Amino acid sequence: MTRHPATPDGIAVPYSTEQVLLTLAGLAYRGFHDLLRGSPHADAIRGALLDGLRALPPVKDEWILVWGPVTSRSRPDAFDSAAMYVVQHRREPTRYVVVIRGTNPISASDWLFGISG
Repeated sequence: MTRHPATPDGIAVPYSTEQVLLTLAGLAYRGFHDLLRGSPHADAIRGALLDGLRALPPVKDEWILVWGPVTSRSRPDAFDSAAMYVVQHRREPTRYVVVIRGTNPISASDWLFGISG
């Protein structure tokens, strides 16, 4: 279990499930502003996601990317409107999280139609 830095009395406190899941959800927004398409886009998103899995304290070195990330972009949009990936816990291999981002704060389809591609 990932642990917070020690409290003032020296006791390590585990991150809550909510903190871990919110961090994983936040990682789905990595590269949402990227204008690239095709393989360069996919490689940039994957790299940014892997960097977050290695560096962010609530998930640091605890999760393995097992599928994705994949993104979706509506025809007129310059930006992704959705993304998805799956991670597996390193020490609890039967524990998976499916992460879905169904919006993008700068996607035209989200602002105009309230839908994602």
